Amino acid sequence: MRNLVLRERRLLQLAPVDLAGQTLFHCVNEEAGCVYCLGENLVLSAHRLSDGKVEASLSLEPELVEPPVSGSPLPSPTSLLWSPDLGAVLVTLTTGELIAVHSLDEGTPVASSPGAVQGGILAAAWSPDGQLLSIVSGSAQVLLMNADWAVLSESPIPGAAGGNSSPLSKAAVSWRGDGAAFATVFGSSDASRPSSLCVWDRDGGAESVAPGETVPGLLPVLSYQPNGRHIYAASAHAAAPSASEPAAEPAAAPEVPAEEQQRRVSAWRFEERRKAAAEEAEAAESEAQWGSGALAGRVTLFERNGLTHGCFAVPQSAAGAEKDADEITHMAWSPDSSLLAIVVLRGSWSTVQCWTRSNWHWYLKLELPMREKVASLSWRDLGLALDCSTTSGTLLTATLGWTVCSSRWGSVAVVDGRWLRAHQLAWQVLPPPLCAGSLRLGATPLGACWLEQEKDGGVRCASSLPCERLALLMPDASLLLVSCRRSADDGECEEDVLLNVVIRIGPEWMGEIDLDSLGQFATYPPGALVFVASLSPNVLGVGLAGTLGGARLALLGLSLDEAFESSLETQTEAFEALVEDLVPRWVELAPLSEPVLSCGRGIVQTVSGKLHAQQDRDSASLAELDASAAFPSPCPDMQPTPLASLPPALGLSDRGVLAWGSQVLAHGVTSFAVRWRGPGGPYLLFTNRDHAMVSVPLSAELLARRAPGSSPGALPCASSRNVEHGALLVAAAGGSLRWDRATYQTPRGNLETVALRALVLESLAALLEGGRVAAAMKAAAQHAVDLNFVADLAWPRFLGQARRCVDQCDPEALADFVAALSEQSCVAEGGEYAWAPCAKRGSARGAPEDPAPGREPADGPEGAP
Repeated sequence: MRNLVLRERRLLQLAPVDLAGQTLFHCVNEEAGCVYCLGENLVLSAHRLSDGKVEASLSLEPELVEPPVSGSPLPSPTSLLWSPDLGAVLVTLTTGELIAVHSLDEGTPVASSPGAVQGGILAAAWSPDGQLLSIVSGSAQVLLMNADWAVLSESPIPGAAGGNSSPLSKAAVSWRGDGAAFATVFGSSDASRPSSLCVWDRDGGAESVAPGETVPGLLPVLSYQPNGRHIYAASAHAAAPSASEPAAEPAAAPEVPAEEQQRRVSAWRFEERRKAAAEEAEAAESEAQWGSGALAGRVTLFERNGLTHGCFAVPQSAAGAEKDADEITHMAWSPDSSLLAIVVLRGSWSTVQCWTRSNWHWYLKLELPMREKVASLSWRDLGLALDCSTTSGTLLTATLGWTVCSSRWGSVAVVDGRWLRAHQLAWQVLPPPLCAGSLRLGATPLGACWLEQEKDGGVRCASSLPCERLALLMPDASLLLVSCRRSADDGECEEDVLLNVVIRIGPEWMGEIDLDSLGQFATYPPGALVFVASLSPNVLGVGLAGTLGGARLALLGLSLDEAFESSLETQTEAFEALVEDLVPRWVELAPLSEPVLSCGRGIVQTVSGKLHAQQDRDSASLAELDASAAFPSPCPDMQPTPLASLPPALGLSDRGVLAWGSQVLAHGVTSFAVRWRGPGGPYLLFTNRDHAMVSVPLSAELLARRAPGSSPGALPCASSRNVEHGALLVAAAGGSLRWDRATYQTPRGNLETVALRALVLESLAALLEGGRVAAAMKAAAQHAVDLNFVADLAWPRFLGQARRCVDQCDPEALADFVAALSEQSCVAEGGEYAWAPCAKRGSARGAPEDPAPGREPADGPEGAP
């Protein structure tokens, strides 16, 4: 239910180095603030991450053990590795040489050659602890070396023919996050011998744990999930032969050793049928998701024992010429095992795709078109920061973050590749990837936001049901405005929610912005787009990323009401019958002194944590708010508050600090949501690292007696309940009779809806306030609330409603109520519900027995039970 957003986008043009040629590899030294690049001509250089300037460069050709003959090509590098323990950069070559370079970031590089590996080096990788180096040689051997360059073990790759007759031609290696095992994938120059994967044990001296299953078209692109759950390898997509072309004869199956045949005797035939059925289902799902023939390849999951565990299809890149074939060239897992980054190459253009898995469904969350070839891909050690270097010497650093695109009415929009999925949690909760409505798009959106409504309920559709608006920012800088409404007749529609594109604003709006005058924003438009946010019903904010980081904000004023009203009557097919482009009334860059971190609903936050607000609803100017409204630290997750004359926004920092303006409310918070309306007024809900969900009224009492910057204490009127470890809030779903519920997502991806005790009591109090005693008693029994609450909440006002209670309730419910009555009040001090805010507002039993003004007088003698 979460979407991936670009928090920061840095595009660093590295200073050119003489005779370096195209960039082939990069690695980052965060401590020194340097990035090391290796060119095709074996020129190694160190660049500053701040401005891309060259700190030092060194040609490795003089360090070769056997210098090439004049006119012959240089050996090709196969890896560039940074070792913090050695303080050196390691370069491996196809000739088998290892070259270590020290003090490169200090401007005085010193190179040395620890040795060479017979047969050449195809792939190498340091273990996560930096103590072991795993190497795949061209002679089908796997070597383990320590930091002193001593060979600890050398093992043959099972099933690979070594020697000069059929040497290996491609390979990849990847370590598990704990360093206990690593995996290799290799391919031979002999086309009849398919590529294969193998898992190795570190403690066994690089002993093969299990040879992996053979997968057709396996590529030397490999990534071991850091948490050790699965191994991921890429494979090429086999296009179906055309009718005019004869089908190719299947290649002869390789001979299987007798021991291997004996090992496979125990395989059941139904397992083969299960795999065939799974492949057919996967092919059908891929065709429905991406279309027939629109696949770049597949990513196969392997278990630790080398057996396959499913796969998912990777769509073609949206960039490049259509006639060019697509190929998966790079793959890397984020350190927290939440995101899989994949690079798809089409012609000379690459696209970076970010994938995540939830409930065994793979979501394509973000696509970053590079418009040139990606040379190397890596993640930073901390946070979700992805580095991509191109062959021309450009380094893209994309800082990513998670967000939930939810409306005040409990509607949630989820990006699923080139599909938009909508959930209306106020009406129903479906297990993802099921959804209430879906819309097919031409590309993966960069951002999505629900538009602010003029009034509660917003625009009314033809079916007289509430209609919400959604804005999508597309990679080509166009904006899609989507209507989201419930189907008037569920019998005529397969889905309960209808999504229709009613307005498309073309990329021409960017022509009104003078990007050249901004300097750092002039590179790769519209690739500089970052996010879209709703500031008011008629104002959208679009974030523009600079080449050196940060973002600026473009404000778009739109006239939406008339367009939506007229379009909803005529719209029939999604994304086809588009309304004529709506021209923005004005476009201006907000005059902010600092880059934008997040914005929405009239509030803009800069990287320092300061807040700016619109002067009025249709204004393009922003005014900085006072220090009491600013966050103590930047909060990427920000939500406005519905209360006036108080800090306008709540924020959650990356360190788990929940703040309301300058006041810190809680530490160790993992997610939060605001219930805007409902009985009892606004409520703040949040989950923490203690596996609890806390609910507290959002009122001025939270800020009372708190000095600015003080440590958080006990929150007044707060209640909590236990939730599953790792649960994250999705929305406080509103709607008819659902004001007491919140929806959260479990780590495995399922949605759970809970009725929070504080909100349930508020709903019961509202029913009693409206004289609906029978409904209150029924709801109390449903939520296991002590029935004494009905009588005790505003005693003795209940005495005036006794006759109404008898008339409304059935005899059985009335008998249960009378049997549950006790002498002690459950809302007085010491009672079960004395903590509840609604109990504090009411009169406890034993208070003066004057009926509330406007209430009916009590029936019977004064003080009668």
